[in-house]
Amino acid sequence: MKRRLPAFATLAAVGLLALTAAFLAGAVLSSRQLLVDRSRAETLLDTRSAAWETVGKLNTALQETWNADAQTLDAWWINHAPSFPTGSALLSLSSRINLNSITPFLLQDSELIGTLLGKSVEDFTTYRANNGPFVALDEYKDYFQPEALNTLYCAHSFFNANTADEIMLEKILTLRTGDATFASTVRASVREFRTNRRIMAQSDLDALIGGEKEAVGDLLTINPELDVNTVSPAVLLAILRDPDWKLDQPDAKLQVLMAGRASKPWAPETLQQALGVDTNSPLLQYLGTRCRFLQGSVPAGSAVLTFIMTVDYSTDSPPKLTLRILQTYWTTA
Repeated sequence: MKRRLPAFATLAAVGLLALTAAFLAGAVLSSRQLLVDRSRAETLLDTRSAAWETVGKLNTALQETWNADAQTLDAWWINHAPSFPTGSALLSLSSRINLNSITPFLLQDSELIGTLLGKSVEDFTTYRANNGPFVALDEYKDYFQPEALNTLYCAHSFFNANTADEIMLEKILTLRTGDATFASTVRASVREFRTNRRIMAQSDLDALIGGEKEAVGDLLTINPELDVNTVSPAVLLAILRDPDWKLDQPDAKLQVLMAGRASKPWAPETLQQALGVDTNSPLLQYLGTRCRFLQGSVPAGSAVLTFIMTVDYSTDSPPKLTLRILQTYWTTA
């Protein structure tokens, strides 16, 4: 037994050395992995910080160089896109119809009904009333064709008191203010205006909102929903052909509007003249001359930073812009 002790001790020592070596090897590997993970984290942070810097530069460029009275947003972006990273994009959400506020009548009575994905208008409005409003357009993916969602519709805009769906207007005001009675009162007043075929003016809206002005904020407005200077021809034609407006020669007016904005943005007065409608026409509650919502995207390595922002205009000429970011999110490129 005594002769086995040295051998056992030697074996134990070898085992200890092996364990120590394995431990050290594992420690080295762990350290290397930590360094790799740290490097990746730092790279990700740097990449995303650079994306945010690009967003800041884009906003500054808009405020300093875009004269919205002399150049459409689309024309401005064509000229400035080369100054930003490849893959950056900027588009007007005021060129698209908000699926949270669209009335079933506009959907039913225009070519837009053809964009539904095997659903009825009632299916859509029931789903929206039970589950909406939504902040992500993808929530409507089972109800509209993918291409239409990507080109004709959006989920961000103000609610125009003269055009927004009454049910959704009441619902979003309840969510915004926490006061269902107030929201119901607003809806009843909106219904009365529409029944009497009257357009709600700013003074009417201010009186209606009253003490809830701070809670409502800029959600409810009488600003037109769409920007005729950026709206897609398909959306514009669907609006112009809506039988409610009884518009004379809508297809010809589409060509006039598209040709006119190619050289200079339409202004409220010139738009009214081109359409041949009265200043109180409900059509001018849909078609305006300002882009009030923008969506931008900036590449960041294997990801993309997307942001939604509002645009306010001063009464100066050229107008000064106030930009406010509402939402941001990251997606995989």
